[in-house]
Amino acid sequence: MLIFVAIPLPGTGVWSGSLAAALLDMRFKWAFPAIFVGNLIAAFIIMTLSNGVMWIFS
Repeated sequence: MLIFVAIPLPGTGVWSGSLAAALLDMRFKWAFPAIFVGNLIAAFIIMTLSNGVMWIFS
């Protein structure tokens, strides 16, 4: 679940991860931390990529 949420592509992310967790009947205490950490990883990846692009063009 963590890897699925952490990949910053269309169709993946917190909403899709939450839906997958519900459909797979995952317990909340396992699904929530995986989705939360996956979202942090995706945010870090996007932040790093956008800062690198801005550094190249400035």
